[in-house]
Amino acid sequence: MAVLDGLTKKRPADFLAQLREHSLPALVEMARWKAQHGQTALVLLGRMVGLRDNEILENWNHGDRESIIAKAARSP
Repeated sequence: MAVLDGLTKKRPADFLAQLREHSLPALVEMARWKAQHGQTALVLLGRMVGLRDNEILENWNHGDRESIIAKAARSP
């Protein structure tokens, strides 16, 4: 996850599209984990839909993962 975090910081569209194509279900599952380990998965999903990291972390801190997950699930 740390490697994927680094690879997506600048939001390369082609890489995020590949990540979505191959990993969306796994990232959704991990983002729903109650433990801190799910945070990076939520960050990746948020980056896929164009959210800024501070927005993603605000959702995480307020326990609102589902809004980001929903956006990622319906986004092309």
